[in-house]
Amino acid sequence: MIAVSNPNAATHQHRRVPGWYAQYRERLTSAEDAMRSLSSDSCVFMSGMCCVPQVLLRALVNRAPELHNVELIQLLTIADSSYVAPGMEQHLRVNTLFVSPNVRAAVNEGRVDFTPR
Repeated sequence: MIAVSNPNAATHQHRRVPGWYAQYRERLTSAEDAMRSLSSDSCVFMSGMCCVPQVLLRALVNRAPELHNVELIQLLTIADSSYVAPGMEQHLRVNTLFVSPNVRAAVNEGRVDFTPR
């Protein structure tokens, strides 16, 4: 029988944490804390489809009453529509590049801007 061993076994037991990982751990934060760094008159791009981080979007909607004139540029989003609810346009002004079902009524009512391609 041939004995097979891992030549790196000793190093796996005493592996050092890479420098980037320590920096990553220092920067971890909650969605609420991340949204606290957003200020009025900012512009936020929301990626399209299912890629919109729902936890961050909910934290932004919760913080919206403290903000004014934050522009959200979005592609096609598949999300709830709380960020385009009546009254939110005073805080979050959405500019959509595609009129998806979740924002269609708001576009028709003039609460959301539509930029055709």
